[in-house]
Amino acid sequence: MDTHTNKTFPKIERRCRSCNKEEVKNQRMYRCSGCRLVLYCNKECQTKDWNEKHLVECLKHANQILRDKQSIK
Repeated sequence: MDTHTNKTFPKIERRCRSCNKEEVKNQRMYRCSGCRLVLYCNKECQTKDWNEKHLVECLKHANQILRDKQSIK
């Protein structure tokens, strides 16, 4: 829970959003730099998911985060 806004953020699933591969210890996962809510096992999966569906979702998440931050000020 965000202590500033009392909002609960969705739990980040510890698997690749594109291929569904589970996170492996000592293997780097790539987090979306826009919304920071999804993980990918490699750059190829990140690019594939971005082009297929995540672009629209990411923009919605990023806009919501910005609105939340602005309402705190």
